Amino acid sequence: MALFNKSDKAYLLLADGTVLEGQSFGAKGTVIGEVVFTTGMTGYQETLTDPSYYGQIVVQTFPLIGNYGVNKEDFESKKSYVSGYIVREWCNTPSNFRSEGNVNDFIAEQNIIGIHSIDTRSLTRKIREYGVMNGAITTEDVYSKKEELLKQIKEYTIKDAVHTVTVPEKNEYKAENSRYRVVLIDLGYKRNIRQELLKRGCDVIVVPDRTTAEEIKQINPDGIMLSNGPGDPAENTEVIKNVAEIAKLGIPIFGICMGHQIMALAHGAKTEKLKYGHRGANQPVIDLRLDKTFVTSQNHGYAVVNDSVNTDIAEVSHINANDKTCEGVRYKNAKAFTVQFHPEVVHTEEGSKLFHAFVYDICRCAGTWKMDSFVDTTVKELREKIGDGRVLCALSGGVDSSVCAVLLSKAVGKQLTCVFVDHGLLRKDEGDEVEKVFGPEGPYELNFVRVNAQEYFYEKLKGVTDPEQKRKIIGAEFINVFEKEARKIGKVDFLAQGTIYPDVVESGIGKGAVIKSHHNVGGLPDHVDFKEIVEPLRTLFKDEVRQVGLELGIPRNLVYRQPFPGPGLG
Repeated sequence: MALFNKSDKAYLLLADGTVLEGQSFGAKGTVIGEVVFTTGMTGYQETLTDPSYYGQIVVQTFPLIGNYGVNKEDFESKKSYVSGYIVREWCNTPSNFRSEGNVNDFIAEQNIIGIHSIDTRSLTRKIREYGVMNGAITTEDVYSKKEELLKQIKEYTIKDAVHTVTVPEKNEYKAENSRYRVVLIDLGYKRNIRQELLKRGCDVIVVPDRTTAEEIKQINPDGIMLSNGPGDPAENTEVIKNVAEIAKLGIPIFGICMGHQIMALAHGAKTEKLKYGHRGANQPVIDLRLDKTFVTSQNHGYAVVNDSVNTDIAEVSHINANDKTCEGVRYKNAKAFTVQFHPEVVHTEEGSKLFHAFVYDICRCAGTWKMDSFVDTTVKELREKIGDGRVLCALSGGVDSSVCAVLLSKAVGKQLTCVFVDHGLLRKDEGDEVEKVFGPEGPYELNFVRVNAQEYFYEKLKGVTDPEQKRKIIGAEFINVFEKEARKIGKVDFLAQGTIYPDVVESGIGKGAVIKSHHNVGGLPDHVDFKEIVEPLRTLFKDEVRQVGLELGIPRNLVYRQPFPGPGLG
């Protein structure tokens, strides 16, 4: 621990003349920067490699730093961007199986000057009371050159931060399950943003900060991500002008942190510098639409001014629960939404939902999403997920469950058993038509079981008049019948359902009202005896499901059959 890390003296000199004496670690010399604090108990590697800290001397409020070492897998960029580093205590004996070294050696390699064994709690209180201020860390005698150093400290400003940290040229990263193309405008992006896009099937084209609308138009992406970044957003006049034109392309946009501020500035809003900023993994944010508060990770010293957002074209969607500053904006004149916090990190609750919404609910609406690639990718994913397991599919004969069944048949063949429950609530002859397509005489490689359970369902529904109660009963009894059939078949690992996105919406998301429940969304007994439910169509709308059906070669009359509710005539 730092107690045993005896080293040379180091000094922290603040702009108000305060001198704090400590001990040196990392590199030697003198460095000037803006002194800020971050409250994260973990994540010091991410802090050290986050480009948003460019030009700043970072104070870690948590007293012990470095106990799990450093490893390149957790870096947010290829190098460290902090100007200096201040900790109460650093650990010289890290204990973690992933560790590749200690924090002292890392910042020394990065030529970062650090100071430890000072009262970081007192320093943090000072910054909270008086605001962020410039300062210097030096391993030289501070008292002999204090006045000269104070002059340099007071003159120091962070300039051209975004343009300094951005990539010099376009770089492309391919997703394993490529479905979309997203341009990531690098304002100082963190690697995790790129990774969140890649794992959702997005090829990511990282471009420099000053990339123009015409250059992006040539790339023809499905979506655009405006990344985080350092410094004063308002100084990026060329970027702001470009983003204003980029927004006119009609391509979906998702902005994070600096990207959120740049987008607002491009639409006439203003930004302001905060007293000491929001930095750390414990910032509470209120979603105004859901009236829900969740904890987020943040790193910024500026904020969009709430009252400056033009309500004719945008609305403030999130605010900080502590100081009520703007944490998100939804745009009415563009397919765009932005957030001040970082949704790409595990510390941000609800963060993954924002990426999901951007990729699956917004980007694919751009028109370049192809059903053939969806089929190929989904079949591959189903094969990998199911392996040699057995699947029981809830087949109703409607387009959703039929497309689901054919996708699974294409993926795992005879490992799939489709159970068609004829509950006596179908249209005339529909049961026989379903058996003709999916039964032994049909074209698909699967096992087909027809259960004639008409009288069973009639008995369960006797005397019930409320439609919602009927849906719940029918859904529950479907599962009970499946369980009985599963026991006859033997071990079944997965239950497949034709759930589509409107089913999920209508059944209620978050605090949203239940429009109506669905037999395949919620309402399932707790004792369902399957390892996992598989829903390959869960992110699709009905018209997209039909496109998939045609791509799979399902008969057109089945694909375009008039929609009929799962509970049928019940």
